[in-house]
Order: sequence, then C-alpha cells, then structure tokens
Amino acid sequence: REGRAPLPRAYDDEFFEELWTLLPHVERLQFKGGEPFLAPENHRIWDHLLAEGLRPEITVTTNGTIWSPRVEHYLRELRMGTIISIDGVDPSVQETIRVGTDAARVWANVDRFQAVAQEVGTPITLSICLMVETWREVGPLVAEADRRGAYANVIFVNQPWQHDLLRRPDAEVATAHAEMAATP
Repeated sequence: REGRAPLPRAYDDEFFEELWTLLPHVERLQFKGGEPFLAPENHRIWDHLLAEGLRPEITVTTNGTIWSPRVEHYLRELRMGTIISIDGVDPSVQETIRVGTDAARVWANVDRFQAVAQEVGTPITLSICLMVETWREVGPLVAEADRRGAYANVIFVNQPWQHDLLRRPDAEVATAHAEMAATP
C-alpha cells in the first residue's frame, strides 16, 4: 500500500534449526502481528509441528481477512484457538480502519473460523482495540460475541497517542464512558 520495498527476511535456516530443537518442549504457542496466516515463517513452523506430530496449544490472532483451504487445514489439524481482531461491527468503521478490507467478507470468514472451532472444540474470541475511532463499537462487538457464544476481548490502545481515548478531553471521555455504560 505504501509502495515500500519488502523487508529482508528476519529468520534464516539456522534460526529454524534451533527452533526445531525447542518445539518438542513447548506447551503453548501464540502467533500474532500483522496477519499470521500470510507469514511464510508461520507456515513453516506449522508444517513442522504437523510433520513431527507435535500438538502444543496454539492461539492465532488474525484480522479475519484470510481464509483458504490451507488455513482451514491448520485450524483443524493443529486445533488452533483463534482470536479475531475486529475493529467494529459497523462495516464503515471496520473498512475505514482496515483500509482495503471488505467487512462482509471478514464476517463471512468469522463464520468459517467459528464453524471449524465448534467442530474441533477450540475457543474463538472476538477482539476489539478500544480507541477514539472505535469506542462506539465496543458494545455491539461484545453483543455479537455473546450472540455467537464466543469470548470477547477489549484492548486499550494508548499509542499512537492521537488514538488513545483516555487522552481526549475529560468531557469526551465522560461521554464515551456514559454511552458505553448505557449499552445493554
């Protein structure tokens, strides 16, 4: 989107060889940052776990934009728990924050993630980053998680500072608090 050159690879074969010696002793793994289902390094780790018959508890935090047979395969075979970071139930909020996404497609993917989670017995969480642009979406997102029988998670954003709701004028914070408290 910004026209920048790709970053150099951060992990070489030596890194993975060392990692392979550690994985048999790992009980839990978490994959976050960017979109984990797009990172080839993650695929390499997941393929290794499958090939070696290793099944630690795995949680992936995704933005819900990626769905493919390969994603479904990892979810099923590794019994991944999923945390889906949703910026809002309102499509305009979601699409404004996640430029280039299609909210309807993300929610269709949420349905897919949830269906697999129900089949394999893994948890699903809908997560929202509480910030100036999303505070009105917290109540609707928690209600949507409840409707789905999913967990809800709210993360306070404090950087960059202009997105931090708690750095806004007191009256604005009070209004946000009152409206969120009044949401059923």
